[in-house]
Amino acid sequence: MRFRPLPVGLILAMVAAGEAEAIRPVHRMLDADDGLPPAPLFGIGQDAAGFIWLGTLAGVARYDGIRFRSWSERAPRDRPHRILAGSDGEVLVLDQSGALLRVAQRSLEPVAAPDGSALVDVEAAAFGPDGALWVARAGTLLVRRAGAWFETPAPPGTRFYEIAPLEPGGALVAADTGVHKLHRDGTTTLLDPSPRAVRMLQLGDEEYLILSWEGTNARLVEVSRGERVEHGEVSGRPIDLARRGKTLWVATDRYLAAFRPGEAPEITGPEDGLPSGGPLLVDREGSLWLGSFAGLLHFPEPDTILLNDEDGLPSSHTRHFHRTHEGIWLSTWQGAALISDGPQPIVLESEPTRFIGPDCVDARGVLWSGRADWHPMEFAILERLGRGDVEHGIDAFRRIFGCAAAHDGGLWMATNLGILRSGPSGGRPIRIYLHSRHRVRLERHPLRRGGQGIDRGDPRHHRPGDR
Repeated sequence: MRFRPLPVGLILAMVAAGEAEAIRPVHRMLDADDGLPPAPLFGIGQDAAGFIWLGTLAGVARYDGIRFRSWSERAPRDRPHRILAGSDGEVLVLDQSGALLRVAQRSLEPVAAPDGSALVDVEAAAFGPDGALWVARAGTLLVRRAGAWFETPAPPGTRFYEIAPLEPGGALVAADTGVHKLHRDGTTTLLDPSPRAVRMLQLGDEEYLILSWEGTNARLVEVSRGERVEHGEVSGRPIDLARRGKTLWVATDRYLAAFRPGEAPEITGPEDGLPSGGPLLVDREGSLWLGSFAGLLHFPEPDTILLNDEDGLPSSHTRHFHRTHEGIWLSTWQGAALISDGPQPIVLESEPTRFIGPDCVDARGVLWSGRADWHPMEFAILERLGRGDVEHGIDAFRRIFGCAAAHDGGLWMATNLGILRSGPSGGRPIRIYLHSRHRVRLERHPLRRGGQGIDRGDPRHHRPGDR
């Protein structure tokens, strides 16, 4: 498995040191070197157990996150066009000839039609949110629930291209007469007149996305309570549509496009190193998968990016992460940086004189770090309050190497001076003295009534010279 940054095609804006810079998304390509059966990939789906199923030129394969396994000893009669995963663990394959097959132990077996024969001449099929299987063929719509088949009224049209079952019932059906909403009572409503829709997606109550052909381009339209909104077009033949969070992903035969609210579409194509477009999957962990003509592309998360010193970090030699109310503090060998949200998707503030040890955030969520400015030889302990620092100057202090939580919400700090300790409310850290056996010197104190002794970790009870 090889991790590769995509070049400039799919980018997010960021601010580093006051200037806009390009930051690189990260993905990995899985291909024959990783055990993937021969590409191209025609279909992709995730089953109830989390396995990813792929329709390849050689048949059906399963990916468990480590290795690929060819599942069928023989390839389907035709190319596996779609992978359908049911909520009960059933995995079906729709090949390009129209045969609907079930993945069995080591083979593919036909799905039985209502009359018991093999289910063929299928134009579209999909599992619904309730686990029902919807099948369109020969101008009719069939629904299988609990093993029994029912015929349901079909919208007008002589050919069906896609079915998208809805929550809590009904379905969107793409026919040669347009995209129709099939209501639970059997009535239909025309949502979009395009005769060449290939994918539909439900966004919410009475809110739908439709991906269709428009001349030689892919067109993305949102229909919300009867109102149509054009999201834009992408060059090439439309293949698939997926959503993660607020980002909409469109794949054509050559390009991958990301549509984010309020932003222009971000297009990645061959000139950016993308082999091709293909089927899409957003898995249950939020990763984006794309099946291309060269292999399987995995974006760990669709907005995973690569940051290094070219983007404004003090160094690409990163060490520790610390989450606070401001964002994420990143520690490197040459200083620290704060990564937070802002007017742009990412704001990066570099602080080359701040050095943070591991686990240096106390119970209040306050960050503790050291300031080491070697040129004027100025050093201090920094207590981050709000978006500013309180400096605590201590003679001969140079660096905090690491921290550990104290029982009362304070923080133990390992420094070049030895052990320092802050109280639960912060303030100037107190130095803890050790004797030659490396034990903390504690103040002698009588036991309290009831057999409860003092808190011997409290810095108020430490003083030089006591054992």
